[in-house]
Amino acid sequence: MTRIEGQPNTIGGIHHLKLPVADVERSGDWYARVLGFDVEIRFVEDGVLRGLGLRHPSGVGLAVRHDPERAVAMSGFDAVALAVPTRDGVVRWAGHLDELGETHAGTVPGHTGGLVLVGLHDPDGIEIRLYSDETAPVQRLLAVDGGQIAYTDSGGDGELVLLVHAGVFGAWFEPLAAEPALAGLRIVRMVRAGYTGPTPDRPLTLTDHATHCAALLDELGGGPATVVGHSSSSAIALQLAVDRPDLVRGLVLGEPPLIEQLIDPEDAAAVRDAFRPVGQAVAAAAAGDDVSAAYDAFMGVVCGPHHRQVVTAALGGDGLARAVQDSAYFFRDEVAAAAQWEFDAATAARVRTPVLLVQGGASPPPTHRLVARLAALLPDVGVVTFDDDNHLLPLQSPAALARLVADHTRARNSLDHRKVMGPTALSSKA
Repeated sequence: MTRIEGQPNTIGGIHHLKLPVADVERSGDWYARVLGFDVEIRFVEDGVLRGLGLRHPSGVGLAVRHDPERAVAMSGFDAVALAVPTRDGVVRWAGHLDELGETHAGTVPGHTGGLVLVGLHDPDGIEIRLYSDETAPVQRLLAVDGGQIAYTDSGGDGELVLLVHAGVFGAWFEPLAAEPALAGLRIVRMVRAGYTGPTPDRPLTLTDHATHCAALLDELGGGPATVVGHSSSSAIALQLAVDRPDLVRGLVLGEPPLIEQLIDPEDAAAVRDAFRPVGQAVAAAAAGDDVSAAYDAFMGVVCGPHHRQVVTAALGGDGLARAVQDSAYFFRDEVAAAAQWEFDAATAARVRTPVLLVQGGASPPPTHRLVARLAALLPDVGVVTFDDDNHLLPLQSPAALARLVADHTRARNSLDHRKVMGPTALSSKA
């Protein structure tokens, strides 16, 4: 490289980009509303607004200048690619834009293996792309008794965290796995048998799924692990802690399932009544018929009427389609397995590891009473409530959940664990 005598040649980054626009106020409003930029400087010439200096909270600078002819010439050109730290962040941007009603063309693989949101245009038609260089984790396969599991492993020498997804679909913890709060930990995200690869060669019990978790942890050789579960996988995690306490150093469990073994007996009849209309659709799906109807019926009862919007915002349209497809296994096999699982006070007393129970404040009272009942049975437990969420909390508030998982994992003993835990209400948006 040629050096010019007496002249510094260090560049610290791009100070700002300047785009031509036909209407300065309109473009400023769009960049603020859609992308979150703030107006830093207003350029007024002869009493007329001619430009704006914009700054994003991330530090990125952008200027817009009144120049209608050049704006027309640049229409359709992808002049700006804004960096997003993670692939999951790009997916969330897609959901955000959908909520705003902003047209875009979805996400595509980047030339270097990342993920790019394309087809977003500012008011003058200039394309703004959102780009993450983060590549998808390599998915590995492991043969287990009765089937096959898949997993991704962030690697490193940090403390091990195993994410075991809930029933219905396998991507519940995709957003959580990508959260920056988990940086420095070794994050292993498992996709359970039945939700990946060939159909299991026999019906699997929740104890079978716990055995598969143990097989994976044995294969990794990095245990004991903090095991994170949600809904039916909370039962799997509890079973793992009972069967293989050597592999579990802590549990973080989001809203264990509304099954008879866990709910308050006083809620049993009401829960059965709530699920009775779902039964016919679930039976049809188990027989190979309309899986989509069963998915909507079940998720509507458990997660509320806006479940499709939440899943799409978190995982994208393709993610929603995969979720519906995955649910066929859940209706065929796991619903019955959850009903057959056995867990009582004597079994709960054998869970000697610290447990953090997480619930959504917007979830129905039977869920809260279930969590309180389970907390009373477990020897070493705390409860945290995300005030704004329901059963969809891993997709609604992955950042808040990641902070809890990180704190719980880094707590070295029961005393530290109590500092993290205790009956606590949090804003999941904090």
